[in-house]
This record gives sequence, structure tokens and C-alpha cells, in this order.
Amino acid sequence: MRVRAIDFVGNTAFGDEVLRNYIYNALLGAIDQNLAGQALDRGDLDPLGGGYPWRGKSRRPKRDEGLFLELVPARVYLQAAYRQALEEIADLYRSHGYLRVQVGPQLLSYDDSGANLYISIPVREGVQTRIESISFAGNQAVAAATLLETIESDGRVSPGKALDLYGVERLRRRLLDAYQQRGYLYCQVKNKLLFSRDNSLAEVTFEIEEGPQVRVGRVLVRVLGLHNQPPNLLPLSLLAKATIFFFSHSPPDSCLFVKVF
Repeated sequence: MRVRAIDFVGNTAFGDEVLRNYIYNALLGAIDQNLAGQALDRGDLDPLGGGYPWRGKSRRPKRDEGLFLELVPARVYLQAAYRQALEEIADLYRSHGYLRVQVGPQLLSYDDSGANLYISIPVREGVQTRIESISFAGNQAVAAATLLETIESDGRVSPGKALDLYGVERLRRRLLDAYQQRGYLYCQVKNKLLFSRDNSLAEVTFEIEEGPQVRVGRVLVRVLGLHNQPPNLLPLSLLAKATIFFFSHSPPDSCLFVKVF
């Protein structure tokens, strides 16, 4: 049995060829690559059959002569590989704002001989959601304009663009990193989405709990072999070997100690 055609029905955002590539890639990963390391002759790579005695003849050589390259993913049907590919195609749609997309299941049909398989895959894209606005709540130490610069530097999540939930999560982590680089080690950032009635627009709000800003309480320096060295003459490169200690109660959370060994 061979797959003769793979067609998608209902897709408008992405063409058939783009979607087929997901299936081919999944099949490539699922098919056992027995060809690796095996001997090939010229006929294996020549559509006309290679040189004498195979020139122009249909052949199926033995393994000791070489292996005819016939196991093409586009002609093979593996249910598990197709299931994986359809999930990846759905992820592709969701990353472009089609949050309620449905891909598959695939419909199989055979010709009269039963040797040829035709596959039809329905796609129900649904409404594409775009970002209407991005706002912040709870930020006091860092101005909204500074946080907007972080968003603009990302470039993938901004008003007017398709809502990418993976991109929103990535941006949430970038905002969290921006706070932690300013000493807000206990900061928490959550995202909240508010959709319009038809789900065509979404307001994205990042809710921020800044917490205390952690500052250095004191620096303890102890260097092996340099116990008698005046502190002001210690090389600054030693700070790269600092060990940071946090205290929960005393000193308070807003302090930390740095010890250099």
C-alpha cells in the first residue's frame, strides 16, 4: 500500500505544501533509517538505472549490490507519525493566533485495488485573535515606559499582531528577568488575557508583584594565602568567585551577604 495523495481541506492561513512538510518531517523521524552506512551503486542514484547491466531496466537489487532507495516518507502511512504531525500543525496555528484550531482526524480512502491510499485532512481554523493592547499592573519601582522598551525589543508581541501564547509567556519571563537584574529577586509576574466577544481581539495585562529590592548588606573577604594582605589591595578579579548567602529572618530579606574565598 502506498500513499498517493495528501490533501488538506479548509486551510487558508497556510498552504498545503507547508502543512505537508510537517507530515514528511514526522515520518522521517519515525521511519527506521536502515539505509545509513549501506553500500550504494550508481543505479541507486540514477533514475535511468545507472550503467550496464541496469541501464534503462526496472530492477530491485539485492543488499550486497546496494539498496534501492524506495522508502519515501511521502508514500508511507504511519498513524503515530501522522498524529504527531497534526499536533505540530495545530501548534503552528496557535502560535499565529488561531487559538481554537482543530486539525484532523485524517480521512482515509482507497482505490479499487486497495493498494493506493488517499488521505484528506480537515482543518477548522476558527477566528484569528490579535492583540488589542498591552498594559501593566502593580509596577511601582519600574516605569511602564521602561517595561514597554522590553516589549518593543522582543518585536513578536505587540498591539496589532496575532496573539502568540508562547510569545506572551516568553515575554513574561523577560519582564521577570528585567526585575531580577534590578535586585527584585522575589518578584512575580503573571499574564492575564481579556478577549472580545468574538475572540478576534485580546487585551494582554502583566500583573506584577515586585516584592522587596535585595541589596548587599556587607562583603566578607577571606582569601587563602592572602590573610595579611590589606583589603584595599585585593585584586577585584576575586569578586568573580563570590558566594552569595540569603537570610530569611535576620538579617531581613532585603539584605544579602557576599563572601569571597
